[in-house]
Amino acid sequence: MVTSEISDEIQSAVPLRFLLYLYIRNIFQRSSKGSDLKKFLITTLLFSCVSLFASPEHKVCDGKRIIGESETVRIVSADMNMEARIDTGATTTSIDARKIEVTERDGKKWVSFELVDRGGSRVEKLEKPVAKIVPIKRHGMKDQKRYAVKMKIALGDMEQLILVTLTDRSRFDYPVLIGRNFLRGEYIVDVEYSHTVTVEPKKEDR
Repeated sequence: MVTSEISDEIQSAVPLRFLLYLYIRNIFQRSSKGSDLKKFLITTLLFSCVSLFASPEHKVCDGKRIIGESETVRIVSADMNMEARIDTGATTTSIDARKIEVTERDGKKWVSFELVDRGGSRVEKLEKPVAKIVPIKRHGMKDQKRYAVKMKIALGDMEQLILVTLTDRSRFDYPVLIGRNFLRGEYIVDVEYSHTVTVEPKKEDR
C-alpha cells in the first residue's frame, strides 16, 4: 500500500506537514472504493505532500531548489567560502568588502578591495571593473552610492555570474547577503531550514 511504503520518510516531518500528510491519507483511505481516477488523483496529491518531507538539500518545488534562510556560498574568484544570509527582500547581492579603492584605466573605473575570511586569517585582494554604481536609500540616514562588480558565486553545484555590491559589512553577522538577482528563477527559500547545501572549495583561475 502507498502509505506503508512512505511511512519511514514521513516520521522526520515537521508537525504541521505531518498533520497535512495524515489528513490526505485519511482522504485516501475513505476513497479506496472510489473510481480509479479519483484514487489516482489522491495518490498524486499524497506523493506531492511527501516531497515536502525530503531533506532540504534534495527538495525541489516547481523545478526550483529549496534552500534555507542562511547558507554557505563560495566566492569563486577568491576561492573562499563565506556565510550568507538569504534575503528575498534585497534586490541585489552584497558582499563584505574592505579597503575599497577606485582608480581609472583607459577611461574606465576599476575598483580594488579585500575579502576577509572571518573563519581564519586569510585576506584576498581583488580588482575588477566597476559594472555599475548603485544608489542606496537609507531610512533616517544619508543615502549612499555603492560600487557594483560582476562576481561568480556558487551555492552547491550551481555557479552564477551576478552583479554584487561592495560594502563594509563587518558589523553584520553575515559577510554576504544573497539577493533576488541570485535567487530569481532558481531557488525558493524555506526559513525553517539553514545550511542545507554543502559547498566545497574549488580552485579557479583568478
